Amino acid sequence: MNTLGKLVLASTCAFGSFAVQAAPPLNAMVAHWHLDEGRGQKVIDLSGYGKNGQLGATAAIEATDPLWISRRFDNAALSFNGNQFIKVPHANNLQPRRISVEAWVKPGAAPASSLPVILAKSAKACSFAAYSLYMYNPNYAQSPELPPGTPYFYVAFADGSAEGTYVESPAGAPDLLDGKWHHLVGTYDRTAVRLYVDGVEVGAGTPHKAPIPYADFSNTDLYIGAYDGDTKICEDYNGNYVGDIDEVRIWNKALTAAEVNERYLGY
Repeated sequence: MNTLGKLVLASTCAFGSFAVQAAPPLNAMVAHWHLDEGRGQKVIDLSGYGKNGQLGATAAIEATDPLWISRRFDNAALSFNGNQFIKVPHANNLQPRRISVEAWVKPGAAPASSLPVILAKSAKACSFAAYSLYMYNPNYAQSPELPPGTPYFYVAFADGSAEGTYVESPAGAPDLLDGKWHHLVGTYDRTAVRLYVDGVEVGAGTPHKAPIPYADFSNTDLYIGAYDGDTKICEDYNGNYVGDIDEVRIWNKALTAAEVNERYLGY
């Protein structure tokens, strides 16, 4: 089914054991990678802004290209083996003041020495991106008691220091390493950084009001399945997500809890 059909379908359909209700169209979407092509080296942006992505480091077929796979309730998705990524060139409308980042993911166990990044916009050396969805790894965090499949969303923060820092969504998200598809949405509305897993908010948001300091980042491309992709600033950050990704979207607004739940139920 094409995207327009999904948006206007009013009835509820069943695919096996999955009940699928059409999601309502939402405005303020600035990027939508449906990842439904099933072949080729490009992923098409359906938002209307033309921010198409490229599989791997170049337009040629190579080892850094994620692999097209079929999906039970969709035409296709992409699978990443830990060294693969999608690169989307920088665009100003990928740097909104308020933001939501959405993805469907089915993670696998990443190498212990890696930081599984689902999506990252811009990269500041081996520190952090302007914003990112990623999965926790005890080797890179301060809470070793959390399982490695714990998702987070963060936004960068210019705290007055030379490097700056970032603000994460609350801890307490479920471990996603269960072999199932999960729906993730990270939002920032200039009052709090939030994460939703399968339509439910994790905690009550991390209070934060400062703007995202996009101008502080020199590597401004966006990567799916990687932190800095082919630039290889940090070897342990390069495309270390293992598993499948589908339906990646970005808005220049913070989706409400009701809208997130509609997105989750409406796929």
